[in-house]
Amino acid sequence: MKKRLIAVKALILALAAFTFVVSPSRTQATSSNDPLVPSWFTGTESTGRAAVAFQRDGPNDGEVLLKAGDAGRQVALKDDQVLVVSLPANPSTGYRWEIDGIDGARLRQVGKTEFRSSSPGLLGAPGEQVMRFQALKQGTARLGLVYRRPWEEKTAPARSFSVEVEGQGTFTGQTTTLATPTPTPAPELSSEPPASEVQSTSSLPSTYNWCDYGGCTPVKDQGLCGSCWAFATAGAAESAIKIQDGLDRDLAEQYLVSCNTDDWGCDGGWWAFHYYIDAIPPGEPDAGAVYERDFPYQASGVPCGSSHPHHEKLLSYAYVDHWGSVPAVADLKQAIYDHGPVAVGICSGFTDSPFHHYDGGVFDYDETACGGGVNHGVVLVGWDDSQEGGVWYLKNSWGTNWGEDGYMRIRYGYSNVGYGAAYVDYEGSVNPVEDVAVTGPISVSVYSEQTFTATVSPSQATLPIDYVWEASDLSPVTHSSDSTIDTASFSWSEPGYKTITVEATNDGGSASDSHTVMVCHPCDFDCDGDVDVADVDAVADRWRCQEGDACWDSQYDMDGDGIITSVDISKVVAHWDWSCP
Repeated sequence: MKKRLIAVKALILALAAFTFVVSPSRTQATSSNDPLVPSWFTGTESTGRAAVAFQRDGPNDGEVLLKAGDAGRQVALKDDQVLVVSLPANPSTGYRWEIDGIDGARLRQVGKTEFRSSSPGLLGAPGEQVMRFQALKQGTARLGLVYRRPWEEKTAPARSFSVEVEGQGTFTGQTTTLATPTPTPAPELSSEPPASEVQSTSSLPSTYNWCDYGGCTPVKDQGLCGSCWAFATAGAAESAIKIQDGLDRDLAEQYLVSCNTDDWGCDGGWWAFHYYIDAIPPGEPDAGAVYERDFPYQASGVPCGSSHPHHEKLLSYAYVDHWGSVPAVADLKQAIYDHGPVAVGICSGFTDSPFHHYDGGVFDYDETACGGGVNHGVVLVGWDDSQEGGVWYLKNSWGTNWGEDGYMRIRYGYSNVGYGAAYVDYEGSVNPVEDVAVTGPISVSVYSEQTFTATVSPSQATLPIDYVWEASDLSPVTHSSDSTIDTASFSWSEPGYKTITVEATNDGGSASDSHTVMVCHPCDFDCDGDVDVADVDAVADRWRCQEGDACWDSQYDMDGDGIITSVDISKVVAHWDWSCP
C-alpha cells in the first residue's frame, strides 16, 4: 500500500510539472511546405487549431517555456512566472523576431532578447531567439511576433507566431520580476585599430574600390537560408573571373549549398573555394564553377540532383593571415589590391542589431555579440583611408534594399570585420570562338570595291582572334585582331557569282562562314544576271542626259563623254543576251 501511494505521488508531481489540457480536436503543429524555408525553421503558425490551456515549465523555476510548435495556444501565466518564448531564427539572414502585437497593460517584455547559436563555429549558423514576458494583471492578452527584416517592414513577414496569455494570480503589491539569465559578456573588440595598420603602404593608394574598375558583380539575396558563406565564396570567385576574363558570370550558390560534402547548408558553412579547384562531389563530372542557370537558387537544402555542367576553375585560394584571425589592415588591403575582392567573416550581431538596421553612412558600431568570433560571411571590395579614420567597402548578400544598395562602409577594426579573410588565384580561362557570321552586299558591279564584315560570337571570346578571308579568284587576306568584329574589302574584274569565306580562330576554337555575291557585268544595270531589254531601256530612258542634270547617272555613260547618246545604247546592245555564269 505504501509503494502504491509513492507511485501516485510521483505521478501527481509529474503532471504538475507538465500540465497540458487537450481538446479532442487538437492537431499537431506542422512545418511549412514552403520550399524557401530552411529545414531548421518550423515556426509556421497553423490555423484552425482549437484553443488549449497550456503550461510547460522552463529550465528555471518560475519559467513557462514556449516553442515554435506552441503557436495558437492559450497559456496560463501566474503573477510570479516568466513566459519564455524560444523560436528558431538565423540573424545571418537579416531576419529576426519582433513584437507585432501586445497589450501593454496586461503583458510586458522583460530582460533583453537573446540568441543561442546551434553551431557557433559556422558562418550562417541558425539557433534560437529567446524573448521573455511577464503578466501585469489578470485577464487574457494576445502576444504576436513576426519574423522579418527591419528594412522590409512594408512587406509581409516571412513567419508569424502568436499565443493567448492568461494572467493568473492576485497581482497584489509589487510584482516580482524574476532574474533574466544574461549571456556571459563578450570581450570588447578594439574600437580603433593600431595606427600602423591604417596607414597606407607606399605601394597602395589611400582609396581603392574594385567596383570603380569593373571588378564587382551584382548584389544578391540569400533569403531565409543561412548560406552567407556560399554567397561570399561565389562573390569572390565571380569578381576574379570578371577581373581576369571581363565576363559577368552568375555562379550558383545553390550548388555549393546542396552538393558540398562538408555537411554545410542553410545551417551554416565556411569558404567553399575547393569546389572550384579540385573537389568533386559524388555524381558530378568535374570540379569548377556551376552557373546559376544550371542550378537556380532556392534558399533551402534541396538535393544536389543530377550532374551539372562545370566551367571556370580556380588555381588556388589562401588565407590572408589565418582562418581564425583578423589580418592587419595593411595586409588585407594588399590582398584586395593584388587578388580582387576577398571573402571575410564579420559579427553582424544577433537580435535587433544595428548591423541589421544599417541604411547608409559609415558604420561605426563595434558589434561584440559574437564573443570575439563571427557569424556572417561577406565580401570586401575596397577601402578608403580618408573616411572616419578608414573604412572598408563591404558587399552583403541581403539584397539591394539593405544598406547602400547592398553595400556598407564600415570602419577598420569594427565588428571583427576581416575575420578569416581569404582570396582566390585565377589566371583566367580561354573563351573559345563558337561562331562567326559574314554580312555584306549580295550584288556588286565589276571593279567596284565592297566591304564585308565578320562578327564572332560570343562577344566575350578571348582575344586576339585570327581571321583568314578567302574570296573567289582573289588572294587570301589575313588579320590578327583584338576585336570580335573584322572587315575585308574586295573587288573583281570579271562578272559572275563569287564566294567569300572567313575563318575566325582563337586559342579556344574556330568557326567559319561563307557569303555569296553576284558580280555584275557593266551592262547588266539591274544586276539580274542577264543583259536584256531592261538594261537597254535603262540607258534609253536617259537619252540626252548630261552631267548636272537630275537624270544623270554615270554608270549609263558607257563611253565616258559626259552625255548619254546612241553610242551608249549601242554598247549595251553589243552585250545582248550575256548571262552571268
